Amino acid sequence: AGRDWRSLDRLAIAGGYHREWPDARGVFQTVPKDFVVWVNDKDHMRLFTAQNGSDIQKVFLRFCEVHAAVEYAIRAQGMDFIRNDRYGYVSSDPKNIGTSLRASVIIKLKMLCQVAEFDEVISHLHLECFTNTLAGRLPKGQFLIGNADRLRTDLQLVNCLIDGIETLVSMEQSLERGETIANQLFRIRNAHKDGNIY
Repeated sequence: AGRDWRSLDRLAIAGGYHREWPDARGVFQTVPKDFVVWVNDKDHMRLFTAQNGSDIQKVFLRFCEVHAAVEYAIRAQGMDFIRNDRYGYVSSDPKNIGTSLRASVIIKLKMLCQVAEFDEVISHLHLECFTNTLAGRLPKGQFLIGNADRLRTDLQLVNCLIDGIETLVSMEQSLERGETIANQLFRIRNAHKDGNIY
C-alpha cells in the first residue's frame, strides 16, 4: 500500500523514513486486534496495544509482557535493542529518545476543553493533547491524551498519565455539576511550579 509522505515534516524526510517504501516493512496484528507491531516504519519496531475501557494498568502489563518476549527473542539471536545508559532507547525520532513509551487514552472533555486554561492544564500535567488518531479525526470534545515526557521510567510515565487523566476527569465532572475548578487549577499550578509531578 502507498503512503502519503507529504504529511511528514522535513526532519522526518531528512531522516529517511520514506526511503524504499514498502520494502522490508510490515504490520503484524493479533487476532483480537489488541496488539499491533509495525516493522521499519519510523523506527525498526513500534509496539501498540489498546483496549476499550479505563484499565490502563492492564494495557501496560500486556505491553510489558510482549516487549519482554521480543527482547528475549532478539537477545537469543545475539542482538539487542540499542540503549544508552543516560538517554535510554535510541530512536530515529529524537522526541522519543528515552523510554520511547507513549501511553495515551481517548477521553471526552467537552466542557474542560472550553476553559481558557485547558492547554496550560495539559502542559502542567506533563501531557500532550491531539484531536487526530491513526484512524482519523476525533469527534468534537474528544481528545487523544498521552504522556509528553519520554525521559522517565515506563512506570513513571504511565502513572503520570493515570494521575493526569484522573485530574482531567475530576475537573470535567466539576464543570458538569456547575462548580468552579479554581482550586484544582491552583493545585496544578503549584505542583508544576514546585516540580511535584513525578
